[in-house]
Amino acid sequence: VDGKPLHLKGVCWNPVRKGGIHPQDTDYLGFAAADAEIMSRAGINAIRTYAVIDDPQVLDIFWEKKIHVLNTVYIWGKDPLDLVAQRVNAVKNHPAVLMWVVGNEWNYNGLYVGLPYPVALQRVREVVSLIKEHDRTHPVSTVYGELPSADTLAQLHEVDAWGINKYSGLSFGNLFNQWGQISKAPMFLGEYGADAWAPRRSTLDEVDQAEATKVLTEEIVKASSVHPGGVCIGGIIFEFADEWWKDGSGSPDVHDVGGISPGGGPYPDQTFNEEWWGLVEYDGKPRKSFWTYAHIQIPGCEVAQAALRGSAWETDPIWAKKLRTQVCGAHFNCRRKLGYCCPKEDGVFDACCESTAIVPPTEEPHPASTTWLPPPPGTHVTPCEETVYRDESGEFVNGHFQVGTLGCLGV
Repeated sequence: VDGKPLHLKGVCWNPVRKGGIHPQDTDYLGFAAADAEIMSRAGINAIRTYAVIDDPQVLDIFWEKKIHVLNTVYIWGKDPLDLVAQRVNAVKNHPAVLMWVVGNEWNYNGLYVGLPYPVALQRVREVVSLIKEHDRTHPVSTVYGELPSADTLAQLHEVDAWGINKYSGLSFGNLFNQWGQISKAPMFLGEYGADAWAPRRSTLDEVDQAEATKVLTEEIVKASSVHPGGVCIGGIIFEFADEWWKDGSGSPDVHDVGGISPGGGPYPDQTFNEEWWGLVEYDGKPRKSFWTYAHIQIPGCEVAQAALRGSAWETDPIWAKKLRTQVCGAHFNCRRKLGYCCPKEDGVFDACCESTAIVPPTEEPHPASTTWLPPPPGTHVTPCEETVYRDESGEFVNGHFQVGTLGCLGV
């Protein structure tokens, strides 16, 4: 980028207020001011989204902090294709946009509507071509669950960079060597990490989450393309802040502890506790994993990062909690307003903070969870097996289908 190698030290960002659900309550404008500030203090230089950011005001905020955006322009298989050009053209000239993203582990979810694998692949190929018709300046990436097959790589030869979602305990195993053997294209970790809930002890577990953050991120740094022979352009850890809507058996107003144990997955218990993945809590309080991530140096970075080692920011985390509780997006009637509302930066409370009127959310179809689950050991999955999808609930009934990878069950 600008003639210099770039290593992505990123986070997945999907800001949804307490009590809301994705995507209708995803509020980029309402949370951007606080979240970009908190991210910048950890040396984070990239975000990946699960919907498009088409508002230049949001991009302005991140670019001011020198945070690049991997902007997802197509993720839901029922979106009409003519939206692709509209989304790309809206912000293609903004400097914050690093690359476009198509899909999220679509080989498992069939673009969240259960399309058979060949149909989902064709859709991704069409979208990639459409993006390139309207923008030849930015790379186009797609995010896949585990490694794609040689055939998939050949059919999607127009894809410029590949994101790989992988949850395999405390190591990526032979991922980087395998990628180097099957492709010369840049790759990055589209999702990785661990959650902060220990179901076996029914307690918060920040220590193991921080350990996974450290070990896995250091593996990514070691494989960085900044180094001679490296194949990885960085990683996007999952995720920035807790999302309270994701446990389908719970309430979006409650921090639920439900999880699924498919027999493989994140360290240490292979259980996906969907509402506990944040480097920061919902209210912005940094977990141990936030500071662990902050202290990992970006390879090739000449200037020391803003990790603030030993500073007052690290010993007094109230600053982050204050930012995220005062930002407009955290308050129902202030949603989709830019900046801080309760109070504003001048200390005055916006009128929206005093209102208690409740407006029901717009009924819109929404994708399922943003993380994938691998199958239990010994599970047999037939290639191209179709998935039965219960669209109204955002859950798969009988698991995912699988082609050329290990496949997965659940969402």
